[in-house]
Amino acid sequence: MPLIRRVCTGAVAVFTVLPAFAATPAGERAAESLDPVTVRATRLGGETVRLDAPATVASRLGLATRDLPLSVSIVDREAIRLRGHRTALEAANSAVGVTGGILPGTVPRFSMRGFTDNNVTLLRDGIRQNTMAQSSRPVDAFVLERVEVLKGPASIMYGEGAVAGALNYVSREPRFAPEAEGYLLLGRYDDRRGGLALTGPFADGRAAYQFAASAIDAEGYVDRNRTRQYSGSAGLAWRPSEAFSTGLYLDASDEDVDAWFGLPVVYDAVIDTRTGATAVRRAAIATDRLVNARVERDLRRLNYNLADSFTEARNVYARWTLDWRVAPALALRNVAYVATHDVDWRNSENYVWNPAASRVERDLFWIHRDDRIVGSRTSLEWSPYESVRLVGGVDASENELFRGTRAPGALPASLVNVSLTAPVPVETPAAFRPFVPQGDATIRTLAPFAEVLYRPLPGLRLIAGVRHDALDVRRIDFLTPANSVERSYSPTTGRLGAVWTMRDGLNLYASYTTAAEPVLQFVSISAAQSALSLQRGRQAEVGLKQTLAGGRLDWTLAAYAITKSNLLTTAVIGGQTVSQTVGEQESKGLELAAAWRPMDTLTLEANAAWTEAEFARFAETVAGGVLVRDGNTPPNVPTWVGNVFARWEFAPRFAAALGARYVGARYANNANLIRLDAFTTLDAAVEYATSAWTVGLRGRNLTDEFYADWAINQGLQQRVGDPRSAEVYLQVRW
Repeated sequence: MPLIRRVCTGAVAVFTVLPAFAATPAGERAAESLDPVTVRATRLGGETVRLDAPATVASRLGLATRDLPLSVSIVDREAIRLRGHRTALEAANSAVGVTGGILPGTVPRFSMRGFTDNNVTLLRDGIRQNTMAQSSRPVDAFVLERVEVLKGPASIMYGEGAVAGALNYVSREPRFAPEAEGYLLLGRYDDRRGGLALTGPFADGRAAYQFAASAIDAEGYVDRNRTRQYSGSAGLAWRPSEAFSTGLYLDASDEDVDAWFGLPVVYDAVIDTRTGATAVRRAAIATDRLVNARVERDLRRLNYNLADSFTEARNVYARWTLDWRVAPALALRNVAYVATHDVDWRNSENYVWNPAASRVERDLFWIHRDDRIVGSRTSLEWSPYESVRLVGGVDASENELFRGTRAPGALPASLVNVSLTAPVPVETPAAFRPFVPQGDATIRTLAPFAEVLYRPLPGLRLIAGVRHDALDVRRIDFLTPANSVERSYSPTTGRLGAVWTMRDGLNLYASYTTAAEPVLQFVSISAAQSALSLQRGRQAEVGLKQTLAGGRLDWTLAAYAITKSNLLTTAVIGGQTVSQTVGEQESKGLELAAAWRPMDTLTLEANAAWTEAEFARFAETVAGGVLVRDGNTPPNVPTWVGNVFARWEFAPRFAAALGARYVGARYANNANLIRLDAFTTLDAAVEYATSAWTVGLRGRNLTDEFYADWAINQGLQQRVGDPRSAEVYLQVRW
């Protein structure tokens, strides 16, 4: 637990105190220029459709989700508790239209609105540390205040990337009312989890503290798959008046995982789709259809990893915030931050079945990552009239990323070829245990931004925003110096939207949003790729948000269309394969979500999303030429996904909960030659609660569904979901 001790020590060691004369009397605070909202009923809490909740992930105008021309879901702490979400990934999956899975190295990955991977931006307290693939790690949901999900382009908020949306993990913050809670969970497969969180005021109510810590020690249902993770969060806030506040926050995690990378897809032969010829050999995934493809259920507990494999990750986030109401119509806000991300892993993570040899062929992957980002975001909010609000500022950061990999050389046959049914663990050969420097990248960002809210008529809000990023990218490739990059980019992105309150509780909206991102993440982009145009994304969205039944029912409906152009494609010109940015990917869909409380003791919630995604213009190089993928569905994008959740307090102190999740069939690669089956999981829980504590029993995947949540290695490998399990838990509040 040394990292947790450092979190606690660092949080209380330093606290910035600004002069008291900076405060403005509370009576001079400017009134919000929003329509009044009438509270008609008291909610139980825990719904993901929260129209009156703030949406910091989507805008800096301080508007509730009902007043934004965008789709936003918020999974707060109460929703996390009631649904039994253990990780941020599980919490995000409960939002409408979101699917997520675990990739090699226990890396979470997400799909939204027809796009995956780096098209979705991952944030921690509004800090975008790096691309999704590089910095995403499992996050214990206990140390979070909420998970915010923005659907659609978010470049106006966070810069390059985020064509499909953004997920913001919001840490617990100090509260000026005392609270304390803890939990203990014991589950199947030696799953042991616990946490403690404390918050409250001090200094005569002018300051507040927060501390949270959690620990996970789980063996997992797979052989040699133990996970140990320690997370901590601490914060101090000072609020001498209603007009001035400042705070210092520190979050950290330390994990050690004996990783499991899934199971190989077994097949009897392959059919070359270009010639129709059948052969017994290892598949060429871009052109071969698999004969009798399957994942063996009896092998689900086998681990094909090395005997001395390891995955170790350490993440630290430090923030200093300032919120100062300088005058009734003027506010200054600033957040300065430092974040570090360190990962070391040495694993065999690709397992491919070769029917000709009846063996599983595997690799050796050695990674060292050392990332650091330092930045500051400063903004001014000005409300010169009751009908106008302006927010403008500058976002500046420097992101340094260092990479290492294994020493080059051919792997011995004893490491590469293993039995399908009885893989013998072997250790890494001594020649491949050290790592060698691979690359070093620095990304500097200077981005002015602005948003404006204008109310020309009662009930009508017009919202616009713009951001211009000046990006300087410098990447040194130690292994292939010719691939080193030094390049500048200057994308401008924006948003236009309107919200019309037709009648009390019913809002209609429409918006148009743009985004931009490189053809490949900056940390690994080559010199040739850096010369290509940025990928451009644009989305049109319309929808409605409504509150009914005296405040007991919130529901939303959204329809959207997204186009992403300048995809990295290939063509054969003069006998040579050339990279081009002429490709296009499109998606359109509908999202429906509702939360209803028909009586004080019953909560019902459901959401469903339909997505139609395809490559409009896309070609990729394969052995012997280029194949056109126009009309194919992008990998890991389901047509349908939905969630249902019900909680019933059926007797004094007793409650029962039931949750179901459906994810439709997905393709595993661009060729659409391998498909993942649809699946449905069912969870349930029963609780006995007093005013101070709750004890419960929860069952997960009660039907013992055998499924893969994400395609790995273009579908030749699948990481199947957890089997049926049960757990008991104790939650305490005082």
